[in-house]
Amino acid sequence: MEFIVLGIIPLVFIVSYYVWKRYSEQAIQGFILFFIEDGNFFLNTKRPLRFPLNTIDYVCLRAHYLSKGTDYMSIQVMRKDGNHSARYIFDSSIYTKKKETLSNRASIDETLSSLAWELKTQSVPYKVIKEGTYRFQ
Repeated sequence: MEFIVLGIIPLVFIVSYYVWKRYSEQAIQGFILFFIEDGNFFLNTKRPLRFPLNTIDYVCLRAHYLSKGTDYMSIQVMRKDGNHSARYIFDSSIYTKKKETLSNRASIDETLSSLAWELKTQSVPYKVIKEGTYRFQ
């Protein structure tokens, strides 16, 4: 009887470790806004959107500062032929890699600067636009 119990306990720990590892990797993938593979720019939405790098004019990162504390950010891909993608809204969870309920102005600025740096290192043209009403500090 002891052999069965002693054999099951490590098995439970091993299985729980692999389940935890699988779901934690999926959770981190949820915090990735975009990635570049094989000459394509992918927006990580529910169904990843693909844009060939040679058709992108620039990627627009926007910070929307509103007066009631509902600040948010958006990303939009502008193409060379004049078309553009929809705006995809995100918050500072992209930068902190954990769930955030509210994004303040400082965390939005940090997130935008880290995303701009990532685009710059991948040599993707980008613009950062900050718009809206600014709150008194």
